[in-house]
Amino acid sequence: MNKNRNYKEKKHLGYNLNIHILTIIIIFVVICLTLLYFFRTYHNNKELVLQELKIEASNLGTVLTDRINYSQYFIRIISKSIKEHHNDTRYIRKLLQENFKSRDLNYFFGWRKYSWVNKDFKEVATSNKNFKKNFQFLKYVKDIVKTPSKRNPYGISFYTGFQEKERKLKIIDSIVDGNSNKYIGSVILSYDIGTLVRSLNSIKRNIDANFIIIDTDYNVIARSKEVINNVVDENGLANNLKSIIKDLKIKQSNSDHHYLDMINGINYYIKPLGGLPFIIIVNIDDNVIKQNILDSVARRFIEVAVLAIVCFFSIVSLYKREAVLREKAEKATIVANNATQAKTDFLAFTAHEVRSPLGFILTGSEIMKKELLGNLPAAYMKYAEGIHQNSKIILDFITDILDDNQIIEGRFRIVNSTADIKSIIKEAIKVNLARYNQRKITVNQKLSKDLPLVICDKRRMLQIFSNLVSNAIKYSNDNTNINIVAELVEETIVITVIDEGIGMDEHEIEIALSTYGIVGSNSHSRGSYGLGLPIVKMLLDAHDASLIITSKKGEGTKVKIIFPKIKLVYGQNNNK
Repeated sequence: MNKNRNYKEKKHLGYNLNIHILTIIIIFVVICLTLLYFFRTYHNNKELVLQELKIEASNLGTVLTDRINYSQYFIRIISKSIKEHHNDTRYIRKLLQENFKSRDLNYFFGWRKYSWVNKDFKEVATSNKNFKKNFQFLKYVKDIVKTPSKRNPYGISFYTGFQEKERKLKIIDSIVDGNSNKYIGSVILSYDIGTLVRSLNSIKRNIDANFIIIDTDYNVIARSKEVINNVVDENGLANNLKSIIKDLKIKQSNSDHHYLDMINGINYYIKPLGGLPFIIIVNIDDNVIKQNILDSVARRFIEVAVLAIVCFFSIVSLYKREAVLREKAEKATIVANNATQAKTDFLAFTAHEVRSPLGFILTGSEIMKKELLGNLPAAYMKYAEGIHQNSKIILDFITDILDDNQIIEGRFRIVNSTADIKSIIKEAIKVNLARYNQRKITVNQKLSKDLPLVICDKRRMLQIFSNLVSNAIKYSNDNTNINIVAELVEETIVITVIDEGIGMDEHEIEIALSTYGIVGSNSHSRGSYGLGLPIVKMLLDAHDASLIITSKKGEGTKVKIIFPKIKLVYGQNNNK
């Protein structure tokens, strides 16, 4: 009882241990797959972010460049009209107001107003109807006109500055008299930075993209957000970004540059606007990038986890089912072993109980047969001999059953010696012919004379050949032949027993080799208890010999035994 309890406890502990190991393996696999997917997602997102930055920068840069160029075109048209009437302030004011009527156009380009500055650098007219005639002096216009390096050949200049607590962007077209080549005034197109930002925001492809516009002096002109991490803050362009732009000399090379470090949340794409003194920098919110990666990884983690859980419970279910089947098999094995042991005990008990009276019968019949206590009538002598002979047959039968049972259970010893295999075969034939003397069967022998001796257990070898000859006789019809051949083939002894009996198919051969397996319902097999071939196989295995059985239904069976080279001993008369 205690042993059984300990066995169950050990099995339960083993089951729990296997479940724990399986759980750890599945968790490890889930973590590995998640990490693998994370790195893959990170790499893919890095390429996507870089591509998105490039597309967004190209889109915004192209739009901004086109709009500024169109603005220059409009301001030149106005300048051409004003040049001929530069002294007529009323005409100029009316012209500016007429060109500033379209609100949609103003919003589209981000315009705020047109202004006219006379030769004294005073703002004397604007496109605003509520213009106050205070004639404000514009020093930045004077600085531009008086500094030739800030003017291009077409008279167009750009001004970016900080006035009235806000950033300014202006396009200035300075007009020169054609005859005297003297400065006569400037037409100024002022941008509303807020409107410009809203207009550019409306055309962004990615709502999470940010942008800033800077001039060639690295001053921030416009930004889509007040603060963009690692790009711009309340004080202007981030120092590290400013240093990178200076080091790369982007304004001279006019080439794009990008930087992407998603782990530290730094990303930007720098694009100079060709032919214009501006640079646009595009950035995507690092929090959005991280969130996209985390969302993607989280989704895949959930998918992998669900799959792992399904696999886990499937494996556990299969494991439990296998454990139940194994337990049933173990119980069946225990029952079978108990039945075998009970059978063995029963045989031993029966043999003991039968042998005692059988011994008395044998002794009594032998005394009567030898007339040790006096003469017997001739009629009684015949019966005494019959009793003695049949008692010996019963005793041999009981001995065979017990011996065969020990072999099946593996409780036998092999006592090796050198033996003449031909003599053993002949003895087996003699015993079986005497046993089956009523059968009309011919046993033909073809035993090679120069066979070497065999290292074997003589008693067990006699059992082997007795079983084979017995089976051949039992499963053969009368008036048939049994051929037994023993020969030396390639340094091995090959012994073949061929009968012309009922034969077997492949399935029946398997049954015949199984313990207590009986093939067919032939009347001659009634005395068999199904141990012949299994015993032959076990004993041959113990002798390192091979057993090969071939058979055909209705034609007979061929049993071949092969003794290997290591089992052969050559004498003087049969040298190798």
